[in-house]
Amino acid sequence: MDKINERLLLTAKYPQVGQRCSVDGNFVNLNAMLRRKFIGLIPTCVYLRNVMAKCKDDKSNNMNTQKEIERIVDKRITVIAIIVFYVIAVLLRYLTNKTELLAGINSTFIVTILQGIGPAIGALVAIKLFHIHFKMNLKGNFANILIPLSIYWLLPAILIGIVAYFAKGTFPLIAIFTVLIYGLLEEIGWRGFLQQLLVPLPKFVGILIITILWFVWHLNFNLTSSNIIFFFILLLGSWGIGLVAEKTNSLLAVAAFHSLNNFFAELNLQTAILLTILITVWIISIIYRLKLEKISFKSNHNTSP
Repeated sequence: MDKINERLLLTAKYPQVGQRCSVDGNFVNLNAMLRRKFIGLIPTCVYLRNVMAKCKDDKSNNMNTQKEIERIVDKRITVIAIIVFYVIAVLLRYLTNKTELLAGINSTFIVTILQGIGPAIGALVAIKLFHIHFKMNLKGNFANILIPLSIYWLLPAILIGIVAYFAKGTFPLIAIFTVLIYGLLEEIGWRGFLQQLLVPLPKFVGILIITILWFVWHLNFNLTSSNIIFFFILLLGSWGIGLVAEKTNSLLAVAAFHSLNNFFAELNLQTAILLTILITVWIISIIYRLKLEKISFKSNHNTSP
């Protein structure tokens, strides 16, 4: 061992390749000796490198497998959550519309609200059971709740009320807010819950699923021309109201658009003008809001270090 240490010291002192040195009278080729000493470590190093690479690949494969399992579990939970939501929504719709359950209630407001409460109850139960994060809210992307409340609820209430007052001599404030609240309860389910869970699907597929479930929920299966027209109205509504939901994230906004069909079931020149005014104001407000978001984003981007 001492001789080897002396030879290593000589190698450090005389780095010339192939130089022969004398140690205790023996001439040795230092580089040749060192190669013989360390050449046996090469297979071991290669083996360890391969083992480490394999471990890394196994770890990566395990992570991918775990992600795949989580993805499958998430899909199953989503499907079960939608089933729970829809069963409750349809059951409550049937009980409140096809039975005499509400026959003893004299308040039109309460009866109407209970008839449309199914999607909201179904969504809230599914959210609670499956710990689903509910993204939409009343305020949405607006600075405060007064903005969507004023534009989408108070404005139509005032305009429709004024038109009704001059036409019939009454200001149907309770009836107007009954329609808006009814739309809100439905939209908690259709846009707030269902559309959110169907986001991973292709756009049209999600719209079609919502339309079919929404149509069936009404429990009106007569094959008539009016029902066929109603189906396509719901298809258009699923696209349009869904777009409003994406742009505003506000339940007040989607409830207002939903209520248009109930407000203006019968169109004449007067109601058509009023409908045009409301839709125009609402669309302009959405576009203006989106422009403000872009300006704010650019400002924050430019000021960031």
